[in-house]
Amino acid sequence: MALGLSRGNELSLFYSSWAKDAETYLGDEAHIKNHPLWGKMRSYRYKERMFYNYAEKHKMLGLLFMNNTDNRLALSYFMGQLLLDGELQMFMG
Repeated sequence: MALGLSRGNELSLFYSSWAKDAETYLGDEAHIKNHPLWGKMRSYRYKERMFYNYAEKHKMLGLLFMNNTDNRLALSYFMGQLLLDGELQMFMG
């Protein structure tokens, strides 16, 4: 799928050089890990598959933060979701 999207961008005026560069990263985990932005984003994702559960969003965000404690955005969303859910004890403790 990613290859098909990048091939479409190769034909565009503004994204052709970006698409050609991005194709060199496809399937090369070490190369992706060394990219300044994509490597950082890859470290923030869930390590295992997870089902979305609306009632337990705070747990999902907590797991996302626990997998990578440098992910401050996940921590912010986790704390905000606790407040929205009325989980004040968990927020304070």
